Amino acid sequence: MFDILQVAVAERSGLIRLYDVTTLSAFMSVECGMSPLKSISWLDDDPTRIHALAASMWCTFDTSQSL
Repeated sequence: MFDILQVAVAERSGLIRLYDVTTLSAFMSVECGMSPLKSISWLDDDPTRIHALAASMWCTFDTSQSL
């Protein structure tokens, strides 16, 4: 669930972590599997989806589904 006190942090290696700002701890991470990671989008209109652009390919993560 999207909260104003959550932030997404991305690394060029393709790792994306979601942090809770109040506890300063990561609560979820996803791996794009491609690098370099160029940009990500985590919008409040659909907070269950994270979109990333890496190595000229789009990756979409559904955070409502866990493995």
